[in-house]
Amino acid sequence: MARKHRKKGLACPNCGTGLQADFEYCPHCGQENHDLRVPFRRFAYEFVESLTHFDTKLWNTLKAIFTRPGQLTKDFVEGRRARHINPARFYFFVSVIFFALLTWWVDRGIEVQNAPVHGQESAVSTLGHILPDSIMEPLLNDSALVKHFYLPIDPPWYQVARKRLQGGDALLLDSLIDAADADTLTGARSRLLEALRHLPDTSSLDVLRHVRFFESESITFSNKAEQAHFMRIGANMTDLQADSILRDGQDTTSSWIKRRALRSLGRLQVGSLQGAHRLAHLVVKSVSLIMFLLMPFTAVLLLWIFYPKRYYWEHFIFSVHIHTIFFLFFSMLLVIALLIPGEWPDWTTVPVALICLVYLLLSLRHVYGKRWIPTFLRFLLMSIPYMVMFIVLLVAGFFWGFISL
Repeated sequence: MARKHRKKGLACPNCGTGLQADFEYCPHCGQENHDLRVPFRRFAYEFVESLTHFDTKLWNTLKAIFTRPGQLTKDFVEGRRARHINPARFYFFVSVIFFALLTWWVDRGIEVQNAPVHGQESAVSTLGHILPDSIMEPLLNDSALVKHFYLPIDPPWYQVARKRLQGGDALLLDSLIDAADADTLTGARSRLLEALRHLPDTSSLDVLRHVRFFESESITFSNKAEQAHFMRIGANMTDLQADSILRDGQDTTSSWIKRRALRSLGRLQVGSLQGAHRLAHLVVKSVSLIMFLLMPFTAVLLLWIFYPKRYYWEHFIFSVHIHTIFFLFFSMLLVIALLIPGEWPDWTTVPVALICLVYLLLSLRHVYGKRWIPTFLRFLLMSIPYMVMFIVLLVAGFFWGFISL
């Protein structure tokens, strides 16, 4: 580490024991023999190095990751540990970066999701609730346009959308049609444009409103006053008040779980953009805890499948390494996604996930030394309970974290 190059003292400032010029620590009390008065630049470098052993260990570790899957674990188990970063330190360092990037990416997605027009939050409503039936008559056969063609209804974004649509903005029109999964034939588009010419010329609309709180999920309010009331009472709403929001026009009562979830949403103030961010951060926090719990569980699976070959701690080191490397791969994807403006397509996670699966298979082959067919069969055998446990922990972790708010 870099601190060994700092100036040494000839006496321990803690206990006064005499020291030789090359002593790193006091032999009497164990205190480090380093001058702490260093420039900030030196201190920052040493801090990074203390997390990663930045000198050659980081490069050796990365080289092993990208050239020989499983080599990190093999070296550690066989005693060649000084050349690589400590597994716990490496996991901590990469996971912090990954979840910071994931939080940033989710926050940006929420900004886009809650910005149907120009990057601003807004409640939305459908044409079926905005326009009277007499005007919607030509479109009633196309239920998607009636039920899922969403427009912002809050100021100033309602007026922005209205003027653009009535002005013939084909790009905005087609994007809203595509979002509704509706027919884009010329006849349907012309009938839709005719209906949109009857949009009220007001600053906003007080109609049935959908307020998104996480991706495609939303809460439906009868009007702006009901939304304001929900924001005001938050977690203190009664069962009757909760049912009035949850049943969405149907004469039914809601379960305890749904009511508790709605009160949690009220506590999070999800009718606001800030509340949506808080909810997303809760999800990221749950995922971080789940991945931490999956590491010892994965080691148990490996012990069960490969038990004649290794001790539990060896399987656990393999699990720590493989989860760290998965975080590293997805961190690289998130960096690319965050550097490119606009919404990053979801399908890009598929090739990275496939790369992770192939990497896991290669690592199992290299670490445990079995032939390809037995390795592949064991890979399949451990994948099923792993995915089941991942889903169970994800649901349980999010549910518990959510209702305990």
